[in-house]
Amino acid sequence: RERELPELVGLLKERGPLVVVGASGVGRRWLIEQALETLKTEGAPLTVLPEVHLQRGVGFDTVVARLTEASGDAELKALVNSREPVAPALIIERLIAALQSESLNDKVIVLRGLESALGPDDAIWSQDRAGLLLHALLTQVIALRVVFVSTKAPVFYKEGQRAALRVFRVEGLRGRELYSIFEGWHAGEVPRDKMGEVFNQTAGHPLATRLYAVAWRDTDKRDKLIDDKKFLKMNQADNTAPVIEHIQGAIRAMPEDLRKALLLVGHSPLPLTGKELGDLGISRDARIRLLNLGLIDSLPGNPDERRFYMHDLVAEAIGRRDLSEYELLELVGPVLSKRLESTSGVEKLALTQELNRMLVAARKVRARLDVGYPDNDPVVNSLTGLLRSRQPRPDMALQRANEILKQAAGNTELRALKLEALSANNAPVEELKTWLAEAERLCPTPELYHAAANAFSQRKDARGEVIETLSRGAAAFPQEARLRRRLGGVLFEAERFEEAEAVLREAMDLEPMAPEAYSRLGEVLVNRGRERWADAEEALRFAMSLEPERGVHRARLGRLLRVRAMVSEDSAAAATLREEAKELLEAAIKESSRYGWPFLELTYLLLDMDGDMDRAEWCLRKAHKIFEGKHPGLSLALARVMARTRREEEAEQRIQRALKGKSNPHEAHFALGELYYSMGKVFAAASEFETAINFAPEGIPERELYKLRAAQTTLLITSGQAIEIEKAAEAERAERALKQAASGEVKHQSDRGNTVVRRKGSGRGERGEGRGGRGGRGQQPQAEGGEAAGAEAPSDATPDEGGDASGEDLAPSDEIPMDGDPVAE
Repeated sequence: RERELPELVGLLKERGPLVVVGASGVGRRWLIEQALETLKTEGAPLTVLPEVHLQRGVGFDTVVARLTEASGDAELKALVNSREPVAPALIIERLIAALQSESLNDKVIVLRGLESALGPDDAIWSQDRAGLLLHALLTQVIALRVVFVSTKAPVFYKEGQRAALRVFRVEGLRGRELYSIFEGWHAGEVPRDKMGEVFNQTAGHPLATRLYAVAWRDTDKRDKLIDDKKFLKMNQADNTAPVIEHIQGAIRAMPEDLRKALLLVGHSPLPLTGKELGDLGISRDARIRLLNLGLIDSLPGNPDERRFYMHDLVAEAIGRRDLSEYELLELVGPVLSKRLESTSGVEKLALTQELNRMLVAARKVRARLDVGYPDNDPVVNSLTGLLRSRQPRPDMALQRANEILKQAAGNTELRALKLEALSANNAPVEELKTWLAEAERLCPTPELYHAAANAFSQRKDARGEVIETLSRGAAAFPQEARLRRRLGGVLFEAERFEEAEAVLREAMDLEPMAPEAYSRLGEVLVNRGRERWADAEEALRFAMSLEPERGVHRARLGRLLRVRAMVSEDSAAAATLREEAKELLEAAIKESSRYGWPFLELTYLLLDMDGDMDRAEWCLRKAHKIFEGKHPGLSLALARVMARTRREEEAEQRIQRALKGKSNPHEAHFALGELYYSMGKVFAAASEFETAINFAPEGIPERELYKLRAAQTTLLITSGQAIEIEKAAEAERAERALKQAASGEVKHQSDRGNTVVRRKGSGRGERGEGRGGRGGRGQQPQAEGGEAAGAEAPSDATPDEGGDASGEDLAPSDEIPMDGDPVAE
């Protein structure tokens, strides 16, 4: 690190936020420690405050208490500890002012794990109290040196916000530098000319190289290992999956007593001294064996004061569940508690906070120690788990939230969780609104409105409140673009396209380089009429240029190209558009399987192309799993696939069920028309296409398709071809019935298409009989249909985890229900 160390030392001498970016295990923490040691030897030492690891159970209360105690500002401390709720914005403003004190000019604090606060676009994701605080620390120059450690550099979309931030990247080592790692791990006999091979395997990743050296040192098949092209094959330094897999194998192979010793080290949130390891029953021999395997580390410094800890990659390999066992937490807690006697100030506060986090993890909430500040981050994490686990307990979460709020009335996250718990307990909507109004008045944050919108959207009797809630949030925080992007998405889903466009353009004015705003706008413009499609494509391609790896932008562009192909009169141009759309949608579902609508959109495209129906059914299985069956387009899409694969009776049952449910009636009538047409019932199909037109909102591209199909069937009727088609279809059905009777099969044929029941808004019913064909071939109109009103992109809220990428061998007719309740994704 000779090249990097002087640069980092120079950055630490200056004021302003600093982010040290690199892959986990690449040596960021070690390099920062070495830089601080260098400053000490140069006569410009910095007092290092206890670091904060931004992880579960660590948030606003934790960071504010540490910084307030470090500042020594009595007025700020009184404000933070006020019994009356204080607006988070006021606390953050006063804290930043206090951190400008010259008394902090020689102090530094390290905040690890910044990536946990970043969203898919690498911007600060949550706009809760912690998110707002991190944003302030990242964008303002203060006397206190704040060093963030992250696997990703944060992104800001407002002009000037990034001006104060310095980013220092830690890369992998070069090939010739790796030999010293082998020497340090007693593997110096490896031929130097093999370091190129080691670099190719590890991409210069120091921790991976260490594990490579240990494996080479301990094997009796060294030549075979060094020639194994698959061993620890990383390709690039941030591809840590092979390292994690190797660590897991090493842990499985170790004796049980050594594994328990390793888990004990991992249960400590802080590095442990040799004496503390001894107090835990970890012998010096076990400690040396774990160090020798490369599974625990020690911080650089005086050998007599060495402290040992588990690396984050080792912790990730073990898993959070195995590192939060109650029995082991109860063993580690008392050992760390002994430090309280010899610590004071910020060190004592930090240690007490960590002990409290362990107590909450061990389900001993009432045993928490007084830290002199609000300390409810672990409780917030615990309540979140109660509400969102596989077996949620909203009743228990509500009870605990009420208890804590008596002492923490200004904790916005607790208030938002109580709102979620009330909704899950089916509290009256008016009670939810009353509780939200109080939170808005006392301690508002932008995230409060997102949380309320989420809670309302899960209740059928409260979905009308979502737009109102987000609109109030946008008014309360006029500089927050994400609230407007979310509002624009919800307005789009409500088919209020003009309002959605206006709100999204406001968001673009606030954050001109935010790709999601352009992507959302393109999605809206697709539904504002054919004359806006060129603008839509320009916006979507610009979003892709800003964020080329994001699948959601590809999927939205894929939808636009699909609808353009639907109404194209040039068959060659339509085929080209569909091919590009397919490429985009396939890439989108590969990039992320958490969103269901790209799978649904790909299904529609395959229907348009009369393509692989097995692939279409696979897409529907994936969408069904992600949507949990609650999307009105699922059953209709499956009905259309069934119509193409000669399962007409099942298809009609699904469509009729959808019509009774009154969800997306224009899609249901179009699907029924398509089914009738494939069965040769041209007159009934024409009626359903006309009905679909009547139900479809103005501007949506599907309406153009419905008009095209209605015109095509009308032409068949006026030319007299419809009668011949129906006669041929009837003859085919009769012949098929005779064959079934002769073979002993009994199948009740549905002939509802011959009698059209008029419904409100429907066109004129016709009666006729005729010819059909598989997948609507023969006289099928050239432009195949597709609908997507139910396939909107997800809102800007944090996405829930979706399905995996495996394909189950389940028939969709068994897995996908007859219909479902529409919910926002």
